[in-house]
Amino acid sequence: MANGLTFGRKSGILNRMNVNWYDSYRLTFGWEVWKLNGFLQLVKALAAYNDGMFDGYVIAKVLWNVSGEYAYVEAAMIKQKPGYAVIRVTGRNQDRNETGFLQITLWKPGEVSKKCPEQEGTPCDLVQRMPEDHLDADGTITIAQEQVDHYLNLVQDTNPIHRGRNAIVPGLYVLYELQRRKSLQEFFTEHASYETAFHQPLPVGVCCRIEAKDDGVRLVVTDTTYFTIHKRVE
Repeated sequence: MANGLTFGRKSGILNRMNVNWYDSYRLTFGWEVWKLNGFLQLVKALAAYNDGMFDGYVIAKVLWNVSGEYAYVEAAMIKQKPGYAVIRVTGRNQDRNETGFLQITLWKPGEVSKKCPEQEGTPCDLVQRMPEDHLDADGTITIAQEQVDHYLNLVQDTNPIHRGRNAIVPGLYVLYELQRRKSLQEFFTEHASYETAFHQPLPVGVCCRIEAKDDGVRLVVTDTTYFTIHKRVE
């Protein structure tokens, strides 16, 4: 396997005339990076492409298909305007054939909610300090700050909204954790594409209920749906 990820990196913002220019470069990562699965390879490439440009933004939608691991990854800006961007990361094999992709829609909210939805009046940082081994049970998922910190360091995500007193769980990390659930192994397959809509930012430490059906998965707190995943079989 090659020891680098190749990107088509876009400089600047898309203008109305769609006159843009790209410069290509190679990023060489250490051996640890190649221990990542295909999904995290795409996520790490996305973070390297963003390079802090979209700190403060949240994910509104994700389209994705992951099949194995990649020798090369290309990233490109699909759309961009103030407070909004669409970025696509494509994974390719040694023959440069597309074998997976991750496309995200980002937006910059005016203000992110500061409360933990299921515990009104309880500071989020109190929930964050719950022991990790008390967090998850069958049918639920809770992401602790230490898990978020490990993920951020692994993929080199610098977005400050994922750290601090009112930290928000990275949406792509939630998707990664759900893919690891034994109860969802039949839902997440290599021969399918997925569309995820993020309806609300998810605070760190909040326990969500996983509601799974044949063609979809929802994360719910009380009566609030935080995001939905729909499956599209190829």
